Amino acid sequence: LRDPEKFAGWLVGIAKMMCREWRRRHKWNPHEFMNTVPDLPDCRGDSSVDEQIEQLREAMQRLPQRERLALHAFYLQEESADAVRKVLKLSRSGVYRLLDRARQRLEKLLQEET
Repeated sequence: LRDPEKFAGWLVGIAKMMCREWRRRHKWNPHEFMNTVPDLPDCRGDSSVDEQIEQLREAMQRLPQRERLALHAFYLQEESADAVRKVLKLSRSGVYRLLDRARQRLEKLLQEET
């Protein structure tokens, strides 16, 4: 490097390029969290399917509105994360964090009821 004052910019440029290359090689799978929905009570148990659906409905009503909306749109209406992101004005990763929080809270609520 001929001009020592440009060293920091040169180094930052190399770091950015290396990060871009790493991200290209390690594409993030937006559906990797799809199989982490909490386990619902077994349908073969004492309660009927209708009772389990009602328990789920009641637990969903106890969630904060944003979490309830995210779960409903993403799982029940099968909207993409981008569609949910636009409605909730979140980043894509924010949508997945919100869904994760909602699933955890929903699982806890369902466990409290049993």
